[in-house]
This record gives sequence, C-alpha cells and structure tokens, in this order.
Amino acid sequence: MVFGFQGARHVYDGFLHPLVARHEADIDRALLELRARAREVTVSQLKVAAAIGQVSSSRLPAVFRRSCRPRDQAGKAPRIDE
Repeated sequence: MVFGFQGARHVYDGFLHPLVARHEADIDRALLELRARAREVTVSQLKVAAAIGQVSSSRLPAVFRRSCRPRDQAGKAPRIDE
C-alpha cells in the first residue's frame, strides 16, 4: 500500500467518520426537522398557488371575450385591460 495515494481514506477514517458517528443522532434529528419544515412550506405554497389559480380562472372568460374582439382597421387587437 502506497500511503501517498490514500489521503482521502486517511481523512475519512481519521476525522470525518468519527465526527459523523459522534453527532449522528443530532444530524438525523436536524434532517427530520428540515424535512417537516420543507413539507409545511410546500403545502403552504400550494395553497397560495391554488388561491391564485382560482382567482385567475374566474377571470378567464372575461379575458377570452376581450381577446376575441375583432381587430381594428390597422389590424391591431384591442388591449385586454380595456
């Protein structure tokens, strides 16, 4: 075995593995909390998106009516906000 080519293994075995093993419970707990928070944020954002979608979909018929107006003599379509 040539030690010069095993630097990563030496760092892992001598430092990283013992550190992770010593704090494994804290790491697992933090990951579970992060997962729960991510789920809460996702649900919250989906509710906001659904509310926006309901408002937007209730306005769609009016938008379609306005956008389907005949064009003027210059070939320009009327603005939707008119």
